[in-house]
Amino acid sequence: MDNKRRFIAQLNYPMKKHSIVNPGLMGLILVLALAGCSSEGSLSSLTQTVRNSITSGVEAVGESTRGVPAVGLAEAPLHRAQGPQIAQDSLAPHQTTDIYIGMSKAELLALYPRAKETTASTIELQDAAFDVSGVWTFSFRDNKLSWFVFNGYNQDITSDSFTRTLKTAETLIDSYTAILGLPGQISRGISVFKDPRIQRHQGYQVISAQWNTPKGKIVVDFSFLGEGNDYSFLVTLQASA
Repeated sequence: MDNKRRFIAQLNYPMKKHSIVNPGLMGLILVLALAGCSSEGSLSSLTQTVRNSITSGVEAVGESTRGVPAVGLAEAPLHRAQGPQIAQDSLAPHQTTDIYIGMSKAELLALYPRAKETTASTIELQDAAFDVSGVWTFSFRDNKLSWFVFNGYNQDITSDSFTRTLKTAETLIDSYTAILGLPGQISRGISVFKDPRIQRHQGYQVISAQWNTPKGKIVVDFSFLGEGNDYSFLVTLQASA
């Protein structure tokens, strides 16, 4: 049984008998720990922003702003939003298929000794996944893992980087679709790169997809974050019971 099917079986998610997933996609499915190798473009970034901005506050740039010069912004340096400092010898959760909904704190801490209990019900691990700095957050209820999420940032704010990140998000959505069927919800925002040094904006959602399964919810989201003069691409993968 391959990694994806094993994890799906652990969560009792429905698996289509005819599902065929390109092995090159497996490393993309980080939050569910379904594999450990990247696709052709590798993972430029990852998403559903756990900042309030994605679901309720990121300002989408309308067509009315197209071509409007950014006053003072073109001359100002572009600050890249800073992610956490990452240990070079770190071991990221995507490198194992042993993480699963319902596991105990002791099991998780045995796998990742560097992970820290931040509250009585939360464990965090600052780590990198495919060169993307990020934070893994694990939440427990009655000492059982109830949800976990990886938020990864790409701070290379260029058109090429945006295109690679969008391709990664779309490929990830396609991969989940091959396993779980079409997402119950999919939202497409602005799918082109708007250079904040040329055209003022405060970030926007690019694409988001959600699946509801008998055992929980899966969300994939890619957003261009912007606040003041700080920018980053964020892709989040989230699994919850």
